[in-house]
Amino acid sequence: MKSALLSLALILAQFPLPAFAGGFVEGPADAPETTMAVGPADIAPVANLGAGLNAADLGSVSAGANISLPNAAADMPSAATARPVQSATQARTVSESAPEAAVEAVAAPMAARATARPAQKSAVKAVAARRKAATANKKAAKKSRKNAEKALPALQQLRSMAASESARTGRVVSAALIKKDSRFWGYQPGETVDVSKFKLGRRTSKPDARTLQFQKYAGQVPDAPTQADFSGPVTKLGMMLNDTIGDCAVAAPGHCVQIWTANASKEKTIPDSAILKAYEAPSVGNYNPNDPSSDQGSAIIDVLKYWRKTGIGGDKLGAFLQLSQGNLDLFKKAVWLFGGGDLGIALPKSAQQQVSEGLWDVPAEGTSGDGAPGSWGGHSVAVAGFDAQGVLIVTWGRFLKMTWAFFNAYVEESWAVVSKDFLNAQGVTPNNQFDWATLKADLSALSQNENTKIDTGHRQPKPAPKRG
Repeated sequence: MKSALLSLALILAQFPLPAFAGGFVEGPADAPETTMAVGPADIAPVANLGAGLNAADLGSVSAGANISLPNAAADMPSAATARPVQSATQARTVSESAPEAAVEAVAAPMAARATARPAQKSAVKAVAARRKAATANKKAAKKSRKNAEKALPALQQLRSMAASESARTGRVVSAALIKKDSRFWGYQPGETVDVSKFKLGRRTSKPDARTLQFQKYAGQVPDAPTQADFSGPVTKLGMMLNDTIGDCAVAAPGHCVQIWTANASKEKTIPDSAILKAYEAPSVGNYNPNDPSSDQGSAIIDVLKYWRKTGIGGDKLGAFLQLSQGNLDLFKKAVWLFGGGDLGIALPKSAQQQVSEGLWDVPAEGTSGDGAPGSWGGHSVAVAGFDAQGVLIVTWGRFLKMTWAFFNAYVEESWAVVSKDFLNAQGVTPNNQFDWATLKADLSALSQNENTKIDTGHRQPKPAPKRG
């Protein structure tokens, strides 16, 4: 047996096949076919290998026959089907690459999710923003409804005021205009008015025999219309410092200039610095900003003289004429003819509560108590028009009205003020039936010699109506 195995080993030794623990490997694919001569001595031992190996197994092999051994590569199974592992190096590569592939298989969807995450976050934020905006809109709408309900009474009042203003002026006036431009009615409904911030400052004018009287020159002037309103074109008023100092007698001329220029040419506003300079003049108010105690107000006649001789902010007055108290026809003529006027009022305390209403009237208790003339103080205002109800004035930067009853009870001085600001290109007022020649001659005479005696036109005024 040993010898037979030895013989087989010798035969196999002619065809060495490399091997390793993991199995066989293929030989070169181009290995040549090998032929070997086998003799009887070689076959006999093989034939006796045992039951598992006999002559039949050897086929037709006979003594001296040639045995053909096919190409080992062709005879061996392929590595892909027979042997999953081809070499030790390749085995290690496979074993190392397998986890990497698994990691890649897991990492790929994770990377995809990471890429999609910012977009998801943006979408979530967008949804949250829309919800927040919707909530805010609901709150705003709810607040708007509440405000509308709260403002309804004021709106109704504005509409009523607009209708009244339209009827008064003959112009179409909307509630929106009334609300936007509160100068028509003083202050907005419900607006708090702190009258402690309003200053007065009118001192009583001393009689001057040289003061020219309007009635001397207006004899041929026809009656004034039932109403005259010069407030329409005015776009800006202003306090003229009358909320800090008692310069009302100087602020009134400033408002007159605004009214005249707005109606005749281009609206002009005298700066506060010029108003202050006039109030500081010794002949006007002798006010010293460094001495609060010097704020003692001014007399209207003193301001009118300064305005005519020196000017206020570069604007000089042409002339001023005194109006007889109680003569409403002359007053209306002067306002209509010269586009305004200047009033001196003895304000009652009752007028304080009426400022916010935009209408001054004699209180129910009459001219006693809080309705007493001068119980609040002396004040000077500019005139902007009149109608059947009363007089339209400017004070503390607003348009207000006073009834004719209030005018008769509390107005102590009425002045017609004549300015080139209100004259047209021909140098005349809208109504040219005024005795300009005589007025100019009188003014010229007075300017040459203040002691010149002329007929000023002063007549004994009608008795003022009883107050009370």
